[in-house]
Formats: sequence, C-alpha cells, structure tokens
Amino acid sequence: MHSEDRYNPQHILSLPPEIRASVIHQCGVPRALHDFAAYSDHYRIVLHYEHLYCQGRDVFCNASGCLHQVYVLSGGHYGLQRSYYAPN
Repeated sequence: MHSEDRYNPQHILSLPPEIRASVIHQCGVPRALHDFAAYSDHYRIVLHYEHLYCQGRDVFCNASGCLHQVYVLSGGHYGLQRSYYAPN
C-alpha cells in the first residue's frame, strides 16, 4: 500500500506561477500539506500558512493566529487581494 507524502512538493508546484513564486520568495524551499491552498470558483485561491513547512521555521504564525492570503484572478494573472491572521 502506497502512502502519500503529506508534504508533497506537488502542493506547491501546482500553484499558479505568480503565487508559487511569492511562496518560494517567502520561504525558500517550501513544503505544504494538501490543505495549504483552497480553490474557489476558478478565480480565487486562499493560502493557509499553518499548513506550510518552511525549513523548520514557524514564521507565519503568531499570537493572533496564522497568516492567510487571498489571491484573485484578474487579467489572466493572480494578484494578492488580502493578507490577514486567522486563529488556528
């Protein structure tokens, strides 16, 4: 029986190029759980940083919660619409 690597690189590689580049810029060599990116209506992606492994550093969570970022598709490219901290 084959078990999937919970931190499968495909969870990052399958992101749209501009979102993937932003995550790599913030983290270097990111690894993510399946729940890291939530897709909605083919034009909105929400990243949940509590599901991101960033080289052993926990830099995306604090006392207010964990970073979430909302990206929206406009003109054929995804752009960051909103960043906020949400409770775990």
